Amino acid sequence: MGAGPGRWRALGVAVRLYHRAAPGTVAARAATIAAAGLVPVAAAWLTKELVDGVGAGLTTRSVMLLAVGLAVTGALGAVLAHVARYLDQEIGRRVGLHMQTTLFGAVVRPTGIAQLEDPGYHDRLQLARLAGESGPLLLTAALVTVVQSLVTASAFVVSLVVLSPVAAVLVLASAVPALVAQLRLGRLRSSTTALTSPRSRRRLFYVTLLTDLRAAKEIRLFGLGEHFRRRMLDEVGSVHDAERRVDRVTVRTETLLALVTAVVSGAVLVHAVVRISRGAGSVGDLALLVAALGAVQASVAAVVGQLAVADEALVLVARYAELVEGAPDVAAVPGPVAEVPAAAEPAGPGTIRLEDVWFRYGDDAPWVLRALDLEIPAGACVALVGANGAGKSTVVKLLCRLYEPTRGRITWDGVDVATIDPAVLRARVATVFQDFVCYELTARENVALGDLDRAARPGAVEEAAATAGVGGVLAALPRGYDTMLTRAFAGLPTRPGATGPDRTGTGTDETGTDETGAGGPDDAGAAGVVLSGGQWQRVAVARALLREDARLLVLDEPSSGLDPRAEADLHATLRTVGRGRSRLLVAHRLSTVRDADRIVVLDQGAVLESGTHDALMAHDGEYAALFRSQAEGYREHVAATAGEAS
Repeated sequence: MGAGPGRWRALGVAVRLYHRAAPGTVAARAATIAAAGLVPVAAAWLTKELVDGVGAGLTTRSVMLLAVGLAVTGALGAVLAHVARYLDQEIGRRVGLHMQTTLFGAVVRPTGIAQLEDPGYHDRLQLARLAGESGPLLLTAALVTVVQSLVTASAFVVSLVVLSPVAAVLVLASAVPALVAQLRLGRLRSSTTALTSPRSRRRLFYVTLLTDLRAAKEIRLFGLGEHFRRRMLDEVGSVHDAERRVDRVTVRTETLLALVTAVVSGAVLVHAVVRISRGAGSVGDLALLVAALGAVQASVAAVVGQLAVADEALVLVARYAELVEGAPDVAAVPGPVAEVPAAAEPAGPGTIRLEDVWFRYGDDAPWVLRALDLEIPAGACVALVGANGAGKSTVVKLLCRLYEPTRGRITWDGVDVATIDPAVLRARVATVFQDFVCYELTARENVALGDLDRAARPGAVEEAAATAGVGGVLAALPRGYDTMLTRAFAGLPTRPGATGPDRTGTGTDETGTDETGAGGPDDAGAAGVVLSGGQWQRVAVARALLREDARLLVLDEPSSGLDPRAEADLHATLRTVGRGRSRLLVAHRLSTVRDADRIVVLDQGAVLESGTHDALMAHDGEYAALFRSQAEGYREHVAATAGEAS
């Protein structure tokens, strides 16, 4: 983890976590630690007194009292162990929940998405997730063992000092190299975990590929199963090699420490036997000395071993702290923030301008947008067209403030959007992304996620779905809008999480019935259904349309998965619902944008030409060439189809 201050800071973070998550449980555990740490010492002293008493001819009553006391001490130790086990698990659960809550609060806190494209962020996130999942139990067990062992060792050291100061010095001296060695091993294990994190993520990627339905078709069609299996095993082997090197160092180190411990133990026992043979002690003293020697050495070994474990756990806590305390990539505006201008309220959508905007996805990445000037007039429909990589989808992300421009600015009725709180801005924007998400939830929830507040109003979800042209499909599902749109969680009453869109091509026909034939019975509804790509696209549109207060509709290829007739119907619907709002339409099929108020052709991140459809056709530039090319291809397809039919 680095220098000492880093560990102390992580320890401070851990202490605060315990205090916030489970203060009462931690206090109870502290009491059991103290009691459990003293039980072995009490048992050893009672054993000494019992041995000496039997040798000295104590009365039967006295011997019985000592025996009963020894038995009670043993029973107390057993009870404390069971109570401690429960408390440790409860602390782990509470601290783990607190860490998971805070961690994923930090994950969703950034208002942009730039960090999600940073491999280093994913490495840090994996370590932070590991801290949240296994860190609490790992750290709790380590700290409990360390503290309890220190209590036991301290009490026994006092006993050793009373019986033989020389033995106490020898035992304590042998603990120093063990402590140093174990701390070094802990740092070695921690650094190895950090170094192997990228390989572990790649292994998980290959595991997901081999088991994911979306990838299954291509993997089988192209015969990629063995290829990806070998790659997965290569990553596993690399991680195992790194772990094996650490294990070998550990074995060598701990073997040497064991030899040192054996030599010290032998020396202490020889010294004790010589003293007792000279009349300097009793047989009970020897019994106590043997117990103390074993307990102190075991406690020291436990302390140094668990300090190494605690050091590893604190590394995870430090990674957790780095992530949860990290700065957002799109900064929220400090203090009072500008509201979306009055003209952007429902009375009028406002004019949006991109002014000399430059953007790239990293300092060493090529420019995606170059000196882009673009205006979306109030209430107008502006279409962006151009080749792949021209920067169209990047413009969409900038308008949603998922990224900040590298240079230049974006204004809404003259107000720089950088001065508007991202949440306030996004409340006025409804977007259908090209890579929209198909949530593995119910049909109702898939639409409702567009505006949870409005979705609570009766009929709002159904109205949005009907407007998007998917209302009849969702209503006809086995359980209507309460049908799960996934098969992954069949039989589970809980609400599963979200995944990416279904691009496998499997799905349902236009009635919403699952293509495998399980669309009608009630148990099919329980198992869930899978929509077709086009139906999912309409659900995504419905989700955006639910946001009725949106002043800007951003539509990135909203009809790419639809057939021509459905596409025409959808764009007619979007023209209707878009009245009174500004619209930005991104499309490859130019037939869908010819009615736009303004068409902008992007090329290599800059405006190549712009105007109405008629003006651009008259200009006979890039747009006209693309339009004629697409139209000619469509005419040839129609002619070929007609020829085959005749």
